[in-house]
Amino acid sequence: MKKQMGMLLGGIALCTGLAACSTEGSGSTDGTIEIEFWYGLGSEAGNKMEELITSFNESQDEVVLKGVAQANYSETYQNLQAGLAASTAPAVVLLENSTMMDLAGREVLAPLDEYMAADEIYDEGDFLSVFMENVRLDDTYYGLPGYGTTQVMYYRQDLFEEAVSMQKRHFHLGKA
Repeated sequence: MKKQMGMLLGGIALCTGLAACSTEGSGSTDGTIEIEFWYGLGSEAGNKMEELITSFNESQDEVVLKGVAQANYSETYQNLQAGLAASTAPAVVLLENSTMMDLAGREVLAPLDEYMAADEIYDEGDFLSVFMENVRLDDTYYGLPGYGTTQVMYYRQDLFEEAVSMQKRHFHLGKA
């Protein structure tokens, strides 16, 4: 994950930003590039994002990523829309797939294909293809996956087997 975050943030910083909404990274007096990054993560995911940002910033001295925590994805999207209207949107933003696709369809986001091709450490194989499909519109990439959710179902085997047995008995009795 650290490599992906470094590629994500480093590549994004070099290409003006994942959202490339209306602002670019601004230079500071010491020559570093400052990139504002909005994300709406709570609890452990938010803490992990702060760790990743700190780790990225400490790993090099060309780009400073300034994380701006939002309450959640919905608030991030609302604030982003307001920022777009006021030309104060961040260079990078973490969005849900549906909102990212909406912005890509409205041609608000910068395509990332040329930056991905030029990045020496970028390897699409580092990401699951199912997640890469979610950040592509019309064969053009507009983002990189940051998180993936896996659905898991737990069940009590004894109750499941009892229900199957009852189903079989009911089916058998109904046919007799």
